[in-house]
Amino acid sequence: MKPNRPENQPQPAQLDTLTARRKPLARAVGLAISLAAGIAIPFSAAIAQTPAQTTPKPATTNEDAKSEDGKLQRIVVTANKRVEKLESVPLSISVLAEEVIARNNVREMEDIVSLSSALNVNTGTTSANNTISMRGVGTQTNSIGVEGDVVVIMDDIPIANQFQAFRDLADIARVEVLKGPQSTLFGRSAIAGGLIIVTKPISGPPQGRATLLTTDDGERRYSVSYGGYLNEGLGLRFAASHADFPGNLNNLTTGQKVNGSRGKTFMAKLAWRPAGGLDVDVMPYYNDSSNTRSPTALRQFAIRNTGTNAATQGAIGERQQGGAGGVNTLGPGGSSLPVFLIPANSPGGFPATASSINAIPASVALAGINPTEWNRDIRRDHPGGLESTNKGVGAKLTYALPNDATLMSITSFDKFNAKDFLDRDFGDVPVQVVPTTAPVTGSSILTIPVSVGNPQQGTYDITTRTQEFRLVSPDTGAFRYLAGVWIAKDETDRYFNRGDCRPPTACSSSSVGSPVVYIADVYHDNKAIFGQATWEFTPGYTLLAGARVAWEKSGYNFARNFFTQATRDTFTPGAAATNVFSVPSEKDRAITGKLSLQRQFNSNWMGYVMLATGHKGIAYDLLSGLSSNTSAPVPPEEAFSTEMGLKANLLDDRVSIATSVFNTEFRDYQQAMTVSLGEGAGTVTRLSSLPKIRTRGFELDMNAQLTRDFSMSLSYAYTEARIQEWKSAACYNDSGNVRVGTTIFAANGSIAGRNSNCFPAFAGDTQGVQDLSGAPMFNAPRHKVVISGSYDIRMANMPFDAFINGNLKHQSSIITNIIQDPDSRAPEYTIVDLGLGIRDKKDRYKLTLLVKNLFDRQYVINGFGSTPAYRGSAALPATVSISAWRPERDAFRFLTLRLDVKF
Repeated sequence: MKPNRPENQPQPAQLDTLTARRKPLARAVGLAISLAAGIAIPFSAAIAQTPAQTTPKPATTNEDAKSEDGKLQRIVVTANKRVEKLESVPLSISVLAEEVIARNNVREMEDIVSLSSALNVNTGTTSANNTISMRGVGTQTNSIGVEGDVVVIMDDIPIANQFQAFRDLADIARVEVLKGPQSTLFGRSAIAGGLIIVTKPISGPPQGRATLLTTDDGERRYSVSYGGYLNEGLGLRFAASHADFPGNLNNLTTGQKVNGSRGKTFMAKLAWRPAGGLDVDVMPYYNDSSNTRSPTALRQFAIRNTGTNAATQGAIGERQQGGAGGVNTLGPGGSSLPVFLIPANSPGGFPATASSINAIPASVALAGINPTEWNRDIRRDHPGGLESTNKGVGAKLTYALPNDATLMSITSFDKFNAKDFLDRDFGDVPVQVVPTTAPVTGSSILTIPVSVGNPQQGTYDITTRTQEFRLVSPDTGAFRYLAGVWIAKDETDRYFNRGDCRPPTACSSSSVGSPVVYIADVYHDNKAIFGQATWEFTPGYTLLAGARVAWEKSGYNFARNFFTQATRDTFTPGAAATNVFSVPSEKDRAITGKLSLQRQFNSNWMGYVMLATGHKGIAYDLLSGLSSNTSAPVPPEEAFSTEMGLKANLLDDRVSIATSVFNTEFRDYQQAMTVSLGEGAGTVTRLSSLPKIRTRGFELDMNAQLTRDFSMSLSYAYTEARIQEWKSAACYNDSGNVRVGTTIFAANGSIAGRNSNCFPAFAGDTQGVQDLSGAPMFNAPRHKVVISGSYDIRMANMPFDAFINGNLKHQSSIITNIIQDPDSRAPEYTIVDLGLGIRDKKDRYKLTLLVKNLFDRQYVINGFGSTPAYRGSAALPATVSISAWRPERDAFRFLTLRLDVKF
């Protein structure tokens, strides 16, 4: 039977060195060195010098495979686009093996991120706005004209837009987390790192597997796979899965659950050897996913009195937590102080005006909702989330040359279509009133016949084509090389419709409800040549050098109007000078590289130092507010990284350790921000270049096979990601920063109603800017750790054995938006999972009970910014401070029962 063939899969490779001066980081590094030295000294005398490195055959991907000799299984990775032992690669890599993936019921990108200490997810209003951050760095924007900072590659096929990875995943064998810039081998979108997702290969004789999963919070999951080699020259494999989780928020309007997801996936693989030395692999796939991860639930509703009559309305600035329906006791004589739900961009006057506001009392808008800390009740009359289909095919031709080198051609085509939805009034009552021809007065505004909500919806159409030619040298010898040519084109089309504006009303982006309709498309043509070589120039010392020269051509078209009753087919652009923009062709050339020196101290210890550069191409600010001030391309983003690491296999291959310290600096970091247009010209929020940010820290990955039946793993990251320079950042609202007299300024000269560090950028500026130099990056926990353990219980007199496993995940507090709004701070949390089950001795079935969040510890890490707008009346002025959340799947305890069967 034909043996497993190497899985050559692309992903970033890069590293950084640490120049840490801060005490916490210095202590972490010192602890790591002490630990390594303490382990090394007792065993150094027994360790022999190692010969030149050799590349192993791929390890088995059977999740139930156990090491009967009590040693760790060797893990292979493809971070350098060739199969290598993990401990031999001079690069910081964490690997989620198949056993870990199955044990944790991994199905979506969020599941992968939760198991890696270096990764976090930047969540948006829908998953179409989600991005991944690595070591505290990741672009957060809704624009289709901006690439992510972390590349995602599945079976040698890159995913063009990062949010496409936030879908149902299936049949995964291994995930490689490559930390630090990876632009040299993997090009654009790899400036901060990368993920290589490897699905299960064709191996051995035909065999099948089925999985059934159910949870006590309503999830149902079914999957089946079957495949193997039919003869020496032909292998087949297919996998199909279906999953459905209704969600963990309660929509009181519809009586349904939301904040859930579902997915259907079909994948196939054909391996064919038509002639000696030539292998053909074809991999078609189809995925249909949807989620309702758009709504947020109120967890705080605090009303602050802003009136001037303390005798009748309480003390100015007094603040109380609102109760059910948003009421409190700050009104005259201790009565309830009313507040009202209003749409975005509502005029300052109150009551509602004839230009389309419908002020809804909070007691109506929040009927049945008590906005306490872990509230899960919402009201929505419009759908929210994302529906998508993804289909494509990858084809790989591998030819063995006479000198044992390998020539490869990797071709892919991918088509992604999606619809996204959002209920922007955060309720089930119509907050907007569309004026009719009848006269409108202040007393009749609430009874105008045409009342509407404030929905948002859009579509994505993404087409990606790639072609790579790769020449890989034999794995033996002191000198090895890799050379390649890369050609790719991706095209993204976006249709977007928000709010309500109907003729003859004249609307703009500042109208009530922020109505807008736009159509935008962007393309990227990429060509690159790349190469990498390793040379063991003297026994034990290896030099690695790589470079990439990339040429990119890109451009966009953008057209906008404000009459939201139009469809895509009936859409007519507005005036060319103010609503239509384009860049036909913008060129960018970049050279990136990496250099490392590797020292194989002996057969068990390896150390390395690496330098690498990263480059992310030109970006475009393709959002609803695009204007002549924001239509120009945003310059590329650059990174320079140093890393120093140590890897070891100890105690006769029973313990593996990988540590690294790193320092990466990013220039012209692409981020949406507020910038000044000059004195008297105002400010504008736009995608721009943040001058400088830096991330540095220490990482530790450890695996231990303590006995034949007891194994443990540890993944820890200490990350210090900070803004080094940003003197004109946007401000956030703070009603506690009250004005002095009739001025717009607070006591320290800052702008009243904004944070106390917010000062005018020019005369007459009422929005202000703040200096955030030295502030922490958003969604960048300083400490993140994942500890896992598994213990097999041998039962001699039974037809099965038992097992126990568990995970502990801890993350320190984070700020979730870059402008440092304290209302968007997420506290630290610790979650414990516990599993137990039985496994047939003949490996025919496995039954697992898993308790997620064993101690039912609630936590919040996203959804802070998606909140409705409330305010008081002119007679009883008040402002409302609102906090919201979108619960993670394991923010509440749930039980999972899983059955795996082989046939």
